[in-house]
Amino acid sequence: MPIFSRDTKSIMKTAAMTCINSKGDNLFKKYYQYLIQEKNYATFNARHAVARKIAVVALGVMKSGKRFDSKILEVKHELK
Repeated sequence: MPIFSRDTKSIMKTAAMTCINSKGDNLFKKYYQYLIQEKNYATFNARHAVARKIAVVALGVMKSGKRFDSKILEVKHELK
């Protein structure tokens, strides 16, 4: 029996692809471009990293009950 949910995995990967391929500029797209250009990640590894980031954010929003604020993540990303 797998220790992960295939449905959840598919949802997170689809969300990552939607963020990456969107026309507008968003936090997850910037993170994807950062991973590819500055960290030299392969595209599939960068996509998985974005999916993991989305999963972390989704879990945080569900646990805290607060609205998602991309400005907070942008500040944390700049500090690294």
